[in-house]
Amino acid sequence: MAQRLLSAVMLVTVLTSQTFAEKFLLPNGDQITGRVIQQDEKQIVIEHPVLGQLTLPVTQVKIVPPPTAIPMSQPAATVKPVAEQTLPNEQTIKPLGWASRLRETWDSKLEIGASTQTGNTEQSAIYLRFKTTEKNNQTQTDLDAAYDRQAKENDATANKFTTGVRREWFVLNSKWSRFGQGRWDYDDFQSWDKRLSGAVGVGYQWLDTPKWKLNFQLGLGAAKEFGSNNEEIRPELLGGFKLGWEISENQRFGAGSTYYPDISDPQQFRVVSDAHWLLKINNADGISLKIGLANEYQSEVDPGKKHDDFRLFSTLVFDF
Repeated sequence: MAQRLLSAVMLVTVLTSQTFAEKFLLPNGDQITGRVIQQDEKQIVIEHPVLGQLTLPVTQVKIVPPPTAIPMSQPAATVKPVAEQTLPNEQTIKPLGWASRLRETWDSKLEIGASTQTGNTEQSAIYLRFKTTEKNNQTQTDLDAAYDRQAKENDATANKFTTGVRREWFVLNSKWSRFGQGRWDYDDFQSWDKRLSGAVGVGYQWLDTPKWKLNFQLGLGAAKEFGSNNEEIRPELLGGFKLGWEISENQRFGAGSTYYPDISDPQQFRVVSDAHWLLKINNADGISLKIGLANEYQSEVDPGKKHDDFRLFSTLVFDF
């Protein structure tokens, strides 16, 4: 009877010591349960119910905190999935429409020029040009279209339309690039009615500073005229330059010229040249005044036609 009583007392003692004991994490990852008997800056003495007293370095022992219990009177909070959580001041992000995407990625310009004169002589003129450009570190794409009509005494003296596309691929960490281009022209007063042309080649950015830009181009292409005395496809070379000068914050100057010699007969060629001066009128609204000249010279024309097609113009430019 005494032996049973002693065993019961020892069992109660062990259970009581474990009830009020703490858990300790050892360096090898094992956990033990015991009570702290003594502790100083260097070592800690733990009383284990089976192993007895253990003396361990303080730096090698970590007390494991007991788990935090949730009061029975307060139910645990339900965590919503991430997709269902609503952040403060959350705003719904709507996809951009096609017009917004166009403004984000493309730089577009609309040029408008018009004049009229009445009295002893009646004259009128209208010029419209649209150009849009998309450029990144790898490529640049240009799309343009222009219409020009002039009349005197109700008789048209100029009626032309042109549209083209150009794609340029930049060589990484180089001044060189590759390009391909195509153009469709219509003109009532040329030796041809319609003309289709295209070319591929390389470009070299000789100057590229905030103030000056100068690019040279060399390529190979072909042209075909419709409604002229020579409607054969003519292979031709391409050589030209483009110059840009940032005169000031509000003024820019640009010029360029491209020479197209016929490969089969170099004496037959055409030259397309232009120059312009641009003055920003309203920076906030993107309105500018543009004054310039353009000319196309063709060495071979039909009888009664002029070699030069010269135009002097002034337009308002709207950026958007």
